[in-house]
Amino acid sequence: MVHKPHTVHVAKITSTVKGVTSTNYYLRRTFRQDGKVKHETLGNLSDLPVPIIEMISRSLKGETFVPAADTFRTLRTRPHGHVEAPYRRLTTPLPRPGMILA
Repeated sequence: MVHKPHTVHVAKITSTVKGVTSTNYYLRRTFRQDGKVKHETLGNLSDLPVPIIEMISRSLKGETFVPAADTFRTLRTRPHGHVEAPYRRLTTPLPRPGMILA
């Protein structure tokens, strides 16, 4: 029998005791043993911030993350005045209706 590589996932476990709800996040591996589904907890992620836990979960599902500095490239920059002049020209009302800007 060929064994598949073990994959892991993030499990969100919510429990309520005496009206207080707590949420825990675990890094788990799921497998079958004697026909039953078993879970092996590899780590407790509950102390991490939720956005980091979500990023770990998305990464385990195969999503790739790239730093923003590697994604965008600055082609050129313009001084403030070079942008402000055309912007003001387009946003100020025309002296006469129907007048065309050339």
